[in-house]
Amino acid sequence: CQDCGAGKYLPTQGNDAESDCMACGAGKYSPTIGATEAAVCQDCIAGKYLPTQGNDAEGDCQLCGTGKYSTTTGAADAAACQDCSAGKHLASQGNDAEADCELCGAGKYSTTIGAADAAACQDCGAGKYLPTQGNDAEGDCMACGAGKYSTATGAIDATTCLDCGAGKYLPTQGNDAEEDCRLCERGSYAAATGAMLCSKCAAGTFSISAGSSSNKTCTACGPGKYSTLEGANASAACLECVPGGYADSEASTSCHHCTSGKYSTLVGAASEMSCVKCAAGKHSGVAGAGSESACIECERGKYSQKAGATSSATCSICEVGKYAAMAGASNCSACPAANISEPCSACPGGNYLPIVGATSISDCTFCATGTTESPTACLTCGKNEYSPAGSSSCAACEANTESNEESATCRCIAGFELSEVTCKPCLAGSFKKDPGDVACRSEE
Repeated sequence: CQDCGAGKYLPTQGNDAESDCMACGAGKYSPTIGATEAAVCQDCIAGKYLPTQGNDAEGDCQLCGTGKYSTTTGAADAAACQDCSAGKHLASQGNDAEADCELCGAGKYSTTIGAADAAACQDCGAGKYLPTQGNDAEGDCMACGAGKYSTATGAIDATTCLDCGAGKYLPTQGNDAEEDCRLCERGSYAAATGAMLCSKCAAGTFSISAGSSSNKTCTACGPGKYSTLEGANASAACLECVPGGYADSEASTSCHHCTSGKYSTLVGAASEMSCVKCAAGKHSGVAGAGSESACIECERGKYSQKAGATSSATCSICEVGKYAAMAGASNCSACPAANISEPCSACPGGNYLPIVGATSISDCTFCATGTTESPTACLTCGKNEYSPAGSSSCAACEANTESNEESATCRCIAGFELSEVTCKPCLAGSFKKDPGDVACRSEE
């Protein structure tokens, strides 16, 4: 009786051929000769596999290749060998646990499944870093923040990210060269390193310099000018104050208004002294007036002695006996002789008024008989004129009548007598040698 060879076994008796010996199955081997049962067939250990039958030595078990591992004992084929996942690699063979897969180091990543060595681990590019291990995608690499850049590849932490210098900024992330840092534009500055954005020059200032690292390059608009624009990059941003306004300090963001009661016609005024008061007799309630036309005149019959008045309430009515014939008066004038009160009316006919600034009609004087009125005195009627008391003019004597100066009436001339209201010649045989209103006498 011959023994079944190693790698085989035969549990029955009376067998007459070698072919009756049964082979150990795939994934198993047996070094035992003359084995009588399958229990002598041993499993290939984890990390190995054996696709053939009847194997007689442990060395027949094939190792899982690099980049792979297997936790299965008695594996019959290579399918039991699993790939190390992306982000890992494994240079040795016959590994029996996932933990045998080595992690790609910090600063690296790998998208390869079943990587056989560390060469599959790629460096994170410049401008990025990666502090963790075992990363499986380029997206795991962390970008250097805005205001920073890095030229290093495979960086493991943020310390490789360098600040852009003062006077520069960088709004994007993941930059890989110092040249990516941008100069602050005119009208701005960056005092600190690592700036994401530049600070704008304040309103009221401007800067013509690029790459400024201090706000000291921001030049103030001069007196008489202002600017509301932040980040101004030229002196043209400084606007002159318009008439009615002024800026008495540098870096002004607005112009002060001339106050009510004042105006200014100057462009670019740098002092409140440019604001001129409205003249006496005028007023203005408008702030920031740009011309003298904003000053409104007091109406006729009123006056104001105050310069820079802000309201019509300062315009006072002329007192009795005075007048203001024109608008915008600073004083009232006394009514002239022959006029009384406001609005300086003349005395009634036949009266005169010698007083300047008279306030009542009782100040008027009645002209006597034989006189007539003038503005300031009663004038004597001349020869051959007459006037009753209170007359406004002297009347000429009618035909055939005469008068002396300052006469109230006229009388018939010699040779004429009064007949009703007219003087008629004396009748024949009668005479009158003297003037007068007596009758003619008969001749004797």
